[in-house]
Amino acid sequence: MVLRSRRRSFRQRVEIWSLPKAGSTPRRLSVGRPASLTTESTGLRYNFTPPIPNPPSSTYQHTTNPNTKAMRLAIFSTLALVAVAAAVTSPLKSVIVSYPDNTPDSVLNQAKNAIKTAGGIITHEYQLIKGFAANAPAKALETVSTLNTEYLATVEEDQMVSVNNAL
Repeated sequence: MVLRSRRRSFRQRVEIWSLPKAGSTPRRLSVGRPASLTTESTGLRYNFTPPIPNPPSSTYQHTTNPNTKAMRLAIFSTLALVAVAAAVTSPLKSVIVSYPDNTPDSVLNQAKNAIKTAGGIITHEYQLIKGFAANAPAKALETVSTLNTEYLATVEEDQMVSVNNAL
């Protein structure tokens, strides 16, 4: 006899086959759970132990494929590296962009759109002067300063200004 084990739906099943004689095909004698195939019931000298019963649903622990864990780790680390690289490559500078008084509004709007397209933020639009404050990448500031040759933009770093008593 030949013993062959199959695993189906979390329960172990055992098949017992007869050894074929020359020219004959093997025959399946019985199929069952290992608990039913003891020495007393089959006359076999092998004693099978029953599988561990399924734990109750409250204590069941889900096991995942090790490849799934590795894939999750790879995805998480890749996303973390991309986020760090994006933060390092484009630091935003806080600036004030101003134009001469005779500059048309279309030139200002063009500069604002260039900053927004590059990922910058317009933080304030001034009313007394033709200009605005923004947080923008350095590359966008270069673009704004060379955008129009007739009306040149003045790009200054936004910083605190104080008045001293020294006159």
